[in-house]
Formats: sequence, C-alpha cells, structure tokens
Amino acid sequence: MGRGMEELRLWLADTVRQGLGQLEAQGEQAFERLAARMVDAKLGSIGRRVRNWKNLLKMADWQEQLLVEMGELFLAVSAFERSDTLSDELTMDLLQFAGLSLRKEEVLAGDPVEGPWGVAGVAEGEEENLRFRRTWLQNQRDGSFALLLDFAWGGQPFEHTWKAGMQYEGSLVYYPSAYPLRALVVEFGKPDMADPLFTGFQYLDELGGQFAQALALQPWLQRFPAVLEQVLPVKNQEGGWSLMDENRQAIALSGPADIGWILLSVGGGRPLSIFGEWNGATFAPLACLSAGKWIVLSPAE
Repeated sequence: MGRGMEELRLWLADTVRQGLGQLEAQGEQAFERLAARMVDAKLGSIGRRVRNWKNLLKMADWQEQLLVEMGELFLAVSAFERSDTLSDELTMDLLQFAGLSLRKEEVLAGDPVEGPWGVAGVAEGEEENLRFRRTWLQNQRDGSFALLLDFAWGGQPFEHTWKAGMQYEGSLVYYPSAYPLRALVVEFGKPDMADPLFTGFQYLDELGGQFAQALALQPWLQRFPAVLEQVLPVKNQEGGWSLMDENRQAIALSGPADIGWILLSVGGGRPLSIFGEWNGATFAPLACLSAGKWIVLSPAE
C-alpha cells in the first residue's frame, strides 16, 4: 500500500505540472492504467474511484470536478505518509478509504449499540455486475445514524430486506472510525408496529455546521445523512432545483431531472421533511414525510 501511495503521489504531481488538458487527450486509458496499478498495490477503493473518473470527462466542468477528486486523494497520500501521528480511529478511516476490508468478526468484537432503529432511507445501485445497497438507520433514542452497506453479485438477492419508514428493535456495532457511521447488525427483531420519528435540522445552516464538524473528524466522509425539516423545493434560475428553509437559505438538489416536481406533488406545494445524503455541494433525497407516512424517493444509481 505504501508503494502504491507513493506512485499515486507522483502521478498527481506530474498531472498538475503537465496540465489537465493532456488527460483529455489520453482519454479513458490514462485512468485505466492508474486504476490497475492501484488495485495491484492493494488500494482497491482508490482504484475503483480512479476508474470512475472517465465519467467526469463527459461533464462540462470536468476540470473542476477532477481537481476536487485529485485533492481528496492527495490528502489521503499525505495522511498515509504521516500515519504514525494519526489517532487509531482516523488511521482506520484512512485505510478503509484506501481499500482495506475488515472481517465481520473484527467489527462484531466491538461494543453493540441498542435501538430502536428507524429505516430512514435506502439507495441501491450496480457497478460492474456488483449490486450495492445503502440502508440508513436512525437511532430513535439519540438521533444518531448508522449505515448498513450490502453487496450482491448479479441477480442474487440481498441478505436482508429493509423498508423505509419501518422501525426495528435490535443492536448493531459500528466500524472503527473517528466519525462512526457504517455498522453491522448484531441482532434485529421483526418490525415494530410503531412508526419511527425521524429528527433532523430545521435550518440549513445547522446542516452545514454539523457537516463541517464531521469532516473535521473524518475528512474522507463521502455522504452525510440528514433529515431536513420543513423545506420547500424551488426551481432556481439555472433550471435546476433547490431546497429552501424558512430563512430562505437554499441548497442544490441532485437526482432525476423531475425530482423537484416529485417533491412538489408529494407535499402539495407545502414544506415537508426530507431525508437524504449531503456531500457538501448537493443533497440527494431518498425519502420524505407526507401525511404522516414515510414515502420512498430513492432511485437506483
């Protein structure tokens, strides 16, 4: 992994020195070669990320998007070089970001956290015939979130079935992290009859503050789960959609082109509570509350 990180540092430095234009000339092959070397160096997660950079070349602002990606990898390289100064939890975050996979037995040796847990949202997708699913749970006692990440090959079903808006009694264990989110189920019972109560942010500046605190602890955080209470979908001047709170602060929405119209129709043009994933730039809605019921919005990725 150390040799791979050093090679990545050289590639990043050379690319910035030569200019991003030469990447456009090389096309996808430039990323494929680097991705293959990262996988060989046991940096599988970084390799997959680099391979996906080819999709950025299709965007109008691909230079800006690629520089953000390269900056995050350079941060990882720099942290790896001084890993002896990091906390044990942040070191584990760095290694897992790079590609280290922990055995379930290692994770389950940690301390369990009791529920009840409400299923706030579910997102599914597929990459190279590998299906993945992110299930977000919120602890009904303290409002903390947990992420269950599942994988299935081809047409194989996932091991468990989770439905947004349901509540379960049970316990789980978090992966070691400076800002724990991903977890494994220890034991869960059947769904409760009670509807979960999802809590979140009334104002968008609260979301920004909490996200900044989370990034200060875990700088490779890709998705930040959040419930936005009483926000209104609005169409912006560029033709896209945003969510606005009562203070008229707004954040950009991501998702299908008609996601704003969907939210407007579900809420009847009134503010509503929405759960989704925030990445610091856009908010991807996965579910919302309408007439006391949790409505699933999450599209396949």
